[in-house]
Amino acid sequence: MLKLTDNEFKVAALWCNGYSFKQISEKLFRTIDTVNYRIRTAKKRNDIKTSAEFVAQFVLKYGDPKKIIAHKDFFKNLIVVFFLTLQATSIVDNEKKMLRVRHGARVRTIKVRRLND
Repeated sequence: MLKLTDNEFKVAALWCNGYSFKQISEKLFRTIDTVNYRIRTAKKRNDIKTSAEFVAQFVLKYGDPKKIIAHKDFFKNLIVVFFLTLQATSIVDNEKKMLRVRHGARVRTIKVRRLND
């Protein structure tokens, strides 16, 4: 039976839903190498050789990946992890809850919502 860590589960759910490694890395704020590493280690630990076998095992254990991703708690803690990994933040507009964030060399303005919303 498939055994995954929390990080591997998040990556695997997106990957089994058809997201590319690049899309997963952008969604989870990780590098492409980290996403690739999570999949490789999960496959190796579970003694799975092919991607198709990995997806089949994932679906058998957890069900439809679309339902998992659509669940509101799937990304609940993601925003907390995101802010812990930021190098610098500054408030742009407090009423609209907009932040200017620097993550590596990229600077973005994002809208932040509360976890309880």
